[in-house]
Amino acid sequence: MRQLVNITAVIRWVGLVAAGIIGVVAPPRASLAFVLLILAVATYNTWTMLAARRVADTSILQVARVATVLDEIGCVVFLAIFTGLPGGSQSAFYVPILIEAVTVDGVEGAIVAVLVFVVGIGAIQGAGAVFANHAFSWPIVLVWGLIMVVIAAALSAVDQLSVTSSAEPATGTEPAPPVPLRPAVRLSPREQEVLRLISEGNSNAMIAERLHLSETTVKTYVENLLVRLSARNRAEAVAAASRMHIL
Repeated sequence: MRQLVNITAVIRWVGLVAAGIIGVVAPPRASLAFVLLILAVATYNTWTMLAARRVADTSILQVARVATVLDEIGCVVFLAIFTGLPGGSQSAFYVPILIEAVTVDGVEGAIVAVLVFVVGIGAIQGAGAVFANHAFSWPIVLVWGLIMVVIAAALSAVDQLSVTSSAEPATGTEPAPPVPLRPAVRLSPREQEVLRLISEGNSNAMIAERLHLSETTVKTYVENLLVRLSARNRAEAVAAASRMHIL
């Protein structure tokens, strides 16, 4: 997930360059809004890159989700600025956002991304009808909404198929151990040390002494491990980690 956040950050810079070229070739009427949008995306993309380096493993998924939602909102604003293209063809720029949403959060991400698009495109049409006396174009909302639903469904199906395929044994071979479904549990080096010492039967006090930590800190590590491994006690945590090939 951390690598994915870094990759999407690089792609986001490429998208900003592409948007800048579009703004030069086909200058929008709301040029100030366009410049502010570029600055806003650059700002949160910088934050995303910094956060990807600093946050703990338990928080990196939240960073990816926040960046994805901001991309969805930013793209809708982009569509509003370039709303004059015939047939609402600017809506095609939302497809990469759908890909990002599915990559980060699977089916749930696809649903949220489609909802943001439909609400956004409807709001754009409504604002045009109220403030610019343009006719509300239901065909644009309906057609592009259905296009995004189909694309999101296809991406989600491929995403689920790839997860299922990775868990199935090859024909003629022994069944592979159960593969945990996404999101995978990835432990920091310190968490792995604590988990290893737990598996050896050490108490919190013994672990604290071995790792030169306070007992309170060790207790926090243990509690986090139980949550992340969906375990009720230390024995279940060790068993779950063994099934996931973490130990």
